[in-house]
Amino acid sequence: MIGRSTGADGQPEWPRATGPSTVVEVLGSGRWADQAGRDEFDLVPLEGHDHLGTLLSVRHTGPSLRRPGDLAAPVDEPLHRIAELTVVSAGALEHRDSLGHRGTLAAPARRIVSAGAGIISEIGPERHLRRDGGALDVLTVRWAQRAAVTPTVRVVDPPPARRQGRSAIDVLLGTPDGAPTSAGLLAVRLTVAAGATVDLAVPDDGDVIIVVIEGDALVGDALVTVRTGEVARRVDHGTRLSVATMLEGNEATDVLVLAAPSPSSAWVHERGLVADDAVDLADVRRRSVDGSFGRLPRMDG
Repeated sequence: MIGRSTGADGQPEWPRATGPSTVVEVLGSGRWADQAGRDEFDLVPLEGHDHLGTLLSVRHTGPSLRRPGDLAAPVDEPLHRIAELTVVSAGALEHRDSLGHRGTLAAPARRIVSAGAGIISEIGPERHLRRDGGALDVLTVRWAQRAAVTPTVRVVDPPPARRQGRSAIDVLLGTPDGAPTSAGLLAVRLTVAAGATVDLAVPDDGDVIIVVIEGDALVGDALVTVRTGEVARRVDHGTRLSVATMLEGNEATDVLVLAAPSPSSAWVHERGLVADDAVDLADVRRRSVDGSFGRLPRMDG
């Protein structure tokens, strides 16, 4: 165990998950979008590592304090065969879509979109935040969907993060006990306290991607160093993922763990949106950001 013991009985602060350990490889860095380098980054895609399974993009904005007039108004974006998770940790977003949903996502809040058959979505900073400025912290994750399912949009109340000693595990998408959804998707955010180690159970098949949002981490039993803004992926079928802070220093680490089914030859090529090879999936990632999915129903209201 890497982490220091914190309990009165000398036991580690996170219980060991069962199953074989996971081996990971570091793919590279995400793209930081601002000059300060700590305000927003995108993972869409990584140069030279186009195959990330069904994961299309990860975007993290903040945490930051925005000045009045810094933020742009929401714009319409067509989505098709995409599952999208939006997590608001600070500030507020306003949203509406072509299914008739509209409202405000004030922190803490989450919106889950299953745009299998196509919808128009509009989401962005709330008007008072644009006018007056304020804190903003938003995480957005997109996956490709296997089928053109009936589109749905859900706004859910986030359950409290589970405390394990001084560390925390926050299931963003999945069952409360940390299992994937029926579609095989899982998003977990780990806040690992300084000097601690977290053991997380992950699915034994499919793709597992690790994104370090803040603070360098040691990942896997091989203690692979994954630094802030870098991305790693599982390269075996291990079911136990270890994440620890660096051996030196007193900094915590903020890590996003994403699991999804692997692409297969059974996938259907439709309008270039779902594919079973790295070249087409790279194009899916590009389209998931620029919104070039063709004509979809108009937004009402």
